[in-house]
Amino acid sequence: MPRIRFRPWFLFLPLIILLGPTSIIPFVYAIYISLYRYVVTSPMPVIFVGINNYVKLFYDGMFINALWRGLVFAISCVLVESAIGFGLALLLWGMSSRLGSFLRVMLCIPLAAPPIVIGTMWKLMFNPDVGPVPFVLRQLGVDFNIGTSEVDAFLATLFMDAWHWTPLVTFILLAGLLAIPKEMLEVAEVSGASTSQRLRYVILPLITQQFLIASLIRFMDALRIFDEVWMLTGGGPGISTQYLCIYIYRLVLTQWDLGYGSALSIVALYIIVGFSMILYRLVRGGRW
Repeated sequence: MPRIRFRPWFLFLPLIILLGPTSIIPFVYAIYISLYRYVVTSPMPVIFVGINNYVKLFYDGMFINALWRGLVFAISCVLVESAIGFGLALLLWGMSSRLGSFLRVMLCIPLAAPPIVIGTMWKLMFNPDVGPVPFVLRQLGVDFNIGTSEVDAFLATLFMDAWHWTPLVTFILLAGLLAIPKEMLEVAEVSGASTSQRLRYVILPLITQQFLIASLIRFMDALRIFDEVWMLTGGGPGISTQYLCIYIYRLVLTQWDLGYGSALSIVALYIIVGFSMILYRLVRGGRW
């Protein structure tokens, strides 16, 4: 009987067949379109411009502004969600199984909600006329209006993202905490280490990988955020919350500049991949 050789790469065929028409072909077409001056609403003909669209973005102040605001937003999300998520993970780690299980289920609720629903919900919550958040803050003497204040709009998008994704960071860090051998904590306690010393010298070093993994996931997601922010602020007031994907959306589906918009999309993809590779290297301990 002839021996049948197993070829593992055949297992990738369903994935290639699925991604071909949905991802690979549109990506190649976007690269093709980015080499042309293609404005749907312009009477000018479609002409080949080579890499001019890519050169143009270096002089595009709106793009640089959107990229800078997006980076600030993404870094802020990572810092805030890591801090709150670590606190919640420690809280759940020390709870009884019944109460801890109930709180874990409650934390899953934000993760199960669609981004558009979350953006709409928080738009109502932050509404300056009927929203409970501005009402409570007004009673404390604070004027909060996401429609007129750039700082308030930024803080609102940050708070909304933290509410949505902090549970994910919590679960990642909680998994790391549950994997810590109890013997190591008992040895540290017997040796006379205080709670803060056990946290600093035992717990934190052992969950560094989980921190980096959570940061990698959240940074990638926050840098390409669109749905929630678009529903909450629409990129305003002005361009204060016009992050990278919102600027590309406005360029392509408002101004109908498909050539330049495609070039920005390709560059945005490689920017996100580049920063993600840096974080990935940190996760791998400096190894690729």
